[in-house]
Amino acid sequence: MRRNEIDLKLDREALVNDVPAATNRENVDFLVLKYAAVGETLAAALLTECRRRAKDRVARALFTSLAADEVHHARLGWYYAAYRSPLWSVRERQGLADRVGEFVVGIEQEFWMGRDAPESAQDAAHALGVLDSATQRDVIAMVMQEEVIPAMDALGLGGSELWAARRRGASGQ
Repeated sequence: MRRNEIDLKLDREALVNDVPAATNRENVDFLVLKYAAVGETLAAALLTECRRRAKDRVARALFTSLAADEVHHARLGWYYAAYRSPLWSVRERQGLADRVGEFVVGIEQEFWMGRDAPESAQDAAHALGVLDSATQRDVIAMVMQEEVIPAMDALGLGGSELWAARRRGASGQ
């Protein structure tokens, strides 16, 4: 990789597997919960922390704009879930809890490693608000415990039980 290139990873397989399945209400409910409600809540929290740490005013402005956008997406996801949840049968609720639960129990491992800068670039990374792994882990734990898990519990999706059963630390630990 050249010096100015960014290595961006997208789980295309998950998208290919999930999105075409949006052919019925249960699958749409799952997709909105996973990607909009939970996923965008995580994104908003991470971007907000990047904004809080950034010293560079352009980076702060960028993070402010990006976080505001993610908050709107997350709200839409949670509003949709709040609207749909009274309509779920016991079987549908359990199915959603199981499917979203697979994602939730792996969150900590998924976000274990951040974008740690080499020592020579740490000052620049900090000025730009780039989160190190430890900070990223703290933000993920905080938003899961303070926002996502209580919201899942309120929807009857067993968030507390899922979080207690999560896979801890990095993969393989």
